[in-house]
Amino acid sequence: MLRSLVLTLIFMFLMGCDQSTKELNVQLQKQVDSLNAIVVKLQQTDNFYYQMGVDNNQKGQYEESSTYLNQLIARFPESKLVSKAQKLITANTVKIEEKREAALKQGCDLELLSWSWGTSYGYATVKGQIKNISSKRLENVEAVASFYDKNHNFITSGSALIEYNPILPGQTSPFEAMETANPEMYSATVEFKFLSGGSISTYKKRK
Repeated sequence: MLRSLVLTLIFMFLMGCDQSTKELNVQLQKQVDSLNAIVVKLQQTDNFYYQMGVDNNQKGQYEESSTYLNQLIARFPESKLVSKAQKLITANTVKIEEKREAALKQGCDLELLSWSWGTSYGYATVKGQIKNISSKRLENVEAVASFYDKNHNFITSGSALIEYNPILPGQTSPFEAMETANPEMYSATVEFKFLSGGSISTYKKRK
């Protein structure tokens, strides 16, 4: 920023100069070169990279912040600022993940809060909790459980309406869907759709 300001002021000044000020212009250029050298020198210190990391973190620019901090660690591994940089990188990683999750969540109507599956008494059951994160009531929502073998080949599926019908904005509802168990069942997935057809966009937090 300092460099840009100085260059802008000099450019404006030079525009109004005539031939009689060439000598002054040369002196000003030397000052600019001196300032540039100071900037370059500052950029070669661990404190510079750490401060840039802090500044970008405070602006919410977490990727940029970590870039500067990683450069600090790479260039100045013995610096006393390395431990602080590492902690800030960890904090940046959390914030980056939160931003990614928020982006994935935006635009979804449902959020899958929790779910599990298992077999018992000859049936395979998927159950859990779903939340309406939209601004509208959702009617006739079905949970669809699909089952697969060890090679990810589809075996069968079962579906059932969630417990609350309709499910209102902000409301959480239990769900449970089951199908006859098969000894080849190895994994399961759960999706949601309307009874009349049409899938429902669902946010599932990444593990």
